[in-house]
Amino acid sequence: MKRVILLFGLIILLASCEKSDVQDSKARFMVVHASPETPDMELFIDDKPIIINALTFTNNIFYREILSGIRRFKVVVSGNPVIDTALNFERDKGYSIFVYDEPIKVKIKFEEEQITPAQSGKCRVRFYQFVPDADSLDLVDLQ
Repeated sequence: MKRVILLFGLIILLASCEKSDVQDSKARFMVVHASPETPDMELFIDDKPIIINALTFTNNIFYREILSGIRRFKVVVSGNPVIDTALNFERDKGYSIFVYDEPIKVKIKFEEEQITPAQSGKCRVRFYQFVPDADSLDLVDLQ
């Protein structure tokens, strides 16, 4: 009887040592400050700061891992939250978050990364025009 109880206890102990799916469920993200004339930004996920120093215009944070799922993303400028929204980070995917537009109407673009490789001899280019009130742009392929 003692052996059965001991064996049962050992099975429970070993089963509880498995990694949880939540723990292994991660996504990656980066944030780019693309809002001219907007002061430095503090960034938070689930009300926890994700950088030590505020993010300055034209700079970005390198890719970070995050537990997948719906997370609260907040941008604070001069002590005031200018973005406070929920973003869905799916497992094993990468995302770019662009903070753009004028200081009084800051917006974000939450974009899933295309991680499939480009064809041989080709590259992938992603272009966004985030400059408020800019003239139209012509993109030309000069092959």
